[in-house]
Amino acid sequence: MTAILIQNREMCSLIVSELLRNKDFHVMLAKEKIILSQLRTSVNLQSNEPDEWVADRRNADYSRHDDELMDYIGNHSFEDILQLEQEQVEARVQFFQQIIQRMFMEGLGPEDADFIKVQAVIRIYKETYDRLGELNDDYRGDRGRRRW
Repeated sequence: MTAILIQNREMCSLIVSELLRNKDFHVMLAKEKIILSQLRTSVNLQSNEPDEWVADRRNADYSRHDDELMDYIGNHSFEDILQLEQEQVEARVQFFQQIIQRMFMEGLGPEDADFIKVQAVIRIYKETYDRLGELNDDYRGDRGRRRW
């Protein structure tokens, strides 16, 4: 992200620093297998703080994130997490079904390339939903509710 996009270097710096503090942003980066140190920005995010203090603060942020993750894992079974994933996939199916319904209402159909792509996305999400359900069924018979 560059300050040119926002036309205000201070605002851009504020936005980038807020993103870096946002837990959901870290989760999204992790899902995409992007290491925080690989992010490039033209905005100088360094303050007048000594480098050692900045590194300590970053490590503290990671350990706090790790603690939250460990708490979550400790309080939820594998089945619970699979169920949550299934719910999120189901929400995506519904979202794309709404898109395809609107496309159909606008006169687009199976002859349209984008319509076909949206159908494929729905099919992929439905298969994923079913496969997650199968995983959950496999684990239900396995020693009750297992922890990670």
